[in-house]
Amino acid sequence: MSHKATVWAIQQRGLKPATKIVLWFLCDRHNPDFGCFPTQARLAEDAEMSVSALNEHLAKLEDLRLIHRVRTHDPRTHKRQATRYILGFEDGFPQDPTSETGDGFAGTDDEQDDDPTPVSGHGAISGFCPKPSPESGD
Repeated sequence: MSHKATVWAIQQRGLKPATKIVLWFLCDRHNPDFGCFPTQARLAEDAEMSVSALNEHLAKLEDLRLIHRVRTHDPRTHKRQATRYILGFEDGFPQDPTSETGDGFAGTDDEQDDDPTPVSGHGAISGFCPKPSPESGD
């Protein structure tokens, strides 16, 4: 149990009560050293709801960027392993995509001002001019 995580869950506003309960139980299962790996059956039992209702609330939390689910499979047996839930306050939480890049990393000031070129490794490597011109048709 992580006190920091449960306090963070309580501070979230604008959630429906059942969605907030799911978030709180996720945070209650968070271990600051190892992360958050509860099963859906455990969460559904904790929150007193069906697994299908739980999945709707988990999807809502993910859409609101309060949690991020990481699903993995055992490379040898191909069995699904426990889902890791990364909570919004954790260091490893994925950044919001930016309008400039769409990938969550805006880059340094130099990279943002830099034109994409095949030489820098950014942009197309087709050989065409990196800035198409209506005059040249490239």
